[in-house]
Amino acid sequence: MSTRAARQLARGAVDDPASVHPTSSADSPDTALHTHVQDLGRICHAQRKSSSVAEWARRNIVVAFVSFLVTSLRTYLWTLVVSPASILFDPLSTLATLVLYPIIAAGLAVLVATLYLFSLLGGRRIVNSLSAKYADGWSIVNWADPTLFGPRSVTAFHDARATLQGDVQTTIEQEVSADEANPDFTSLKTVRTFSLPLARTLLLLSSLIYERDDALVDEAGHIIDTAQKLYHPTSPQYAAELKRAEDLVVESEGLIKGKAAEWGLEFDGVSDLTTVGGPLAGIFFTPAGTAKPFICLVFKGTTPTRFQEFLTDATISKTGASVFFGPGSGMVHAGFYSNLFVKNDNGDGGSDGYGSIVRTLRHVAHRMQLAKDGDDRSRSGSHALASLCFARFLRSEADLGPDLDLRDAYCYGTPRLGDGAFASAFEQSIVTPLDRKNILWRIRNHLDFVTAIPPGLGDRESSRDSLSSSSILNFAWLGAAVRLRPAAFPFRAPYYSLERLGAFHEAVEVRVEDVQADLEHDQTEASERAKAASRRRAQSAALNPLAFAMSLLPTPLYNHLPSSYFAHLDTVWTTAQQQAEERIESAQGARTKGGELGDEAHARLQEIRRKARRAAGRNGA
Repeated sequence: MSTRAARQLARGAVDDPASVHPTSSADSPDTALHTHVQDLGRICHAQRKSSSVAEWARRNIVVAFVSFLVTSLRTYLWTLVVSPASILFDPLSTLATLVLYPIIAAGLAVLVATLYLFSLLGGRRIVNSLSAKYADGWSIVNWADPTLFGPRSVTAFHDARATLQGDVQTTIEQEVSADEANPDFTSLKTVRTFSLPLARTLLLLSSLIYERDDALVDEAGHIIDTAQKLYHPTSPQYAAELKRAEDLVVESEGLIKGKAAEWGLEFDGVSDLTTVGGPLAGIFFTPAGTAKPFICLVFKGTTPTRFQEFLTDATISKTGASVFFGPGSGMVHAGFYSNLFVKNDNGDGGSDGYGSIVRTLRHVAHRMQLAKDGDDRSRSGSHALASLCFARFLRSEADLGPDLDLRDAYCYGTPRLGDGAFASAFEQSIVTPLDRKNILWRIRNHLDFVTAIPPGLGDRESSRDSLSSSSILNFAWLGAAVRLRPAAFPFRAPYYSLERLGAFHEAVEVRVEDVQADLEHDQTEASERAKAASRRRAQSAALNPLAFAMSLLPTPLYNHLPSSYFAHLDTVWTTAQQQAEERIESAQGARTKGGELGDEAHARLQEIRRKARRAAGRNGA
């Protein structure tokens, strides 16, 4: 289904919502849609009542830039007030303040001026026109590869389904048999699996969520904001306006729902956090009655056409995290924290994004449980969600309720989020208990500039104690890093590296492997046809002017795009399959001494070869 057809289907569903909303475990008037629209009302109310510059900055790019400069300067001046000796005793922080941040501010000023002029010239209409003409309606985030959600996405999801369903354990604790007389405990490992099929599939989900029509959400927000001012919440007029807003939200998500249906999933937006039409939390989940249900919580970050969001979140100010993470949990980036968690400073007018997320997850999971015949617990695939949300889940897994099991998180292109104390508190949660069954994988693409901001020196545990809590360089990453490398000189196979894993368990062995999928004959033929179609689309995309224009972006910018992440993951995937094929051939050749392979080994080898050719074909195309 094309994006244009999907949007037309969504528009036609205003009078018949069932055409977009398939019957599901979450479909009822009081579930995700109704909750989401009510959440939009709370956000609009908070913005209307607030007189803060921060709220104004989220709606105006010039104000956002001025706010960025003022906040950065205020943070530095406050540091001088509380710690004047830092100029001498923290020279790196002083150097960053006097040299690095002015350079960043100058670059942002040029970008802001360009975007502001572009908006005055009707930038949104130009973007929409180009998208409709050359990218089949996809948003600017996915212009670099218009075929990203084509047939290969169906194959990628099929490969990951076993892990999503919980059939494949991603953390395995090795144990010594009780019958062993002289056990060697020092040789034991906690095997943590970074699943390539899962990483590719969750990247697709986190890219697809950007395809919501934010203009329709803006319109829905204005409708419910006006209704709140004019009508009583129990009046028929308010109910009618609420229905109008809900219809617009359904229409805005039509493309996402259509693509999710191709993968056998359903989608619902959950919360816009603090800005209508900005960052979004949504869930992809299995339909009612699925034998092995799962939920993927996915976050949409900053929209490129709303650069003021990036400026608002790019400040270097930090805030205490003790309310949601406990005493001694350090400081966290103020912009990201306030996007997700309600603060006491907000009184009763702030938006509670995290609360909406948790309550929706509980409700959907409970209805899934009621729809099942067995007694298995639903599993929550907490993938690609914001690191802060996952950190809170680790801190209080009880938030998810009795019907959800927390699993691994996969985050792409994430910046540094907190100071060294906050990173240590997060790592303490990861190793409590020592062999915890879930972990956060932080996937970092080669030279992705977003992963390098804000600049920080708190990544290494050994250097955290030497950093002042007020230092603007006291920022650190969260999670176990998987850094993707391009298949070009000077890099060599396997084109990835695992970084800083010791903090999560000193004896961790990480395997990058695929999930073996049992494909029937007709599915094999279908995948071959899909591969040919995908290759044709990739060849046509090579002549696509938008894809070509995106390829001209500087590497640090281009490497933040989903298509770049997917291409690098495909490179690792192809290499891993080829290496697995070589290992099997070598092992079986030595075992049989030139004889024929066993039926099981032969079938496995053929499957690996088929997947390697398929991935190599995509990359070659």
